[in-house]
Amino acid sequence: MNKSFTLGVSAARMQRFRTALDACENVANHLASKLSTLKPGLVIRGITAKDNTSIARFLNHIFLYKGHLASEALQQDQELSDIYRSYKEKNAFFGVMINDKEVVGTIGFKPMEDHEVCKLKKFHLCPEFTSPDHANKLLNYALDKARSMNFNTCMIQVLPGEPELQNFLLMHGFNPSCGEIKKSGNYLCREL
Repeated sequence: MNKSFTLGVSAARMQRFRTALDACENVANHLASKLSTLKPGLVIRGITAKDNTSIARFLNHIFLYKGHLASEALQQDQELSDIYRSYKEKNAFFGVMINDKEVVGTIGFKPMEDHEVCKLKKFHLCPEFTSPDHANKLLNYALDKARSMNFNTCMIQVLPGEPELQNFLLMHGFNPSCGEIKKSGNYLCREL
């Protein structure tokens, strides 16, 4: 004989409970999938002279992936010929994200005319490492470094074809209102 009992819980309430349980399970599955995308063995550190070749290869890969010709980018950006030397000036910094001895991400900054403001540059990640977790780690590393060098504000230029980057930066406290900083173009700023 099949006896069933409800313990005094209405069918509607049970359905709400099941819906809430399903939602929790979906969130748990989503978080588990995000955690599984984190790559073990990642290191973020400052650039060394030995990194020049790896960074050049990495940036060429990124430019080609984004549809730019590496030779055009090199002609337009003289820093690319020797990144290490380009970021040795006072209050400049260039960081690399390394996985298994390969550069998989870069970010740098240099001081602006107002030495309390730095400009973030060359914030790139390999397509395989574009999860928000990797981008967060790289950005936060650079922002912490800028803060430790007594910068008050960071700014970054976001090109019109980079809506994902713009949305990411907006979610991390950057905004289009750069206050007293007079810049034209698509700049976002953040107080440190």
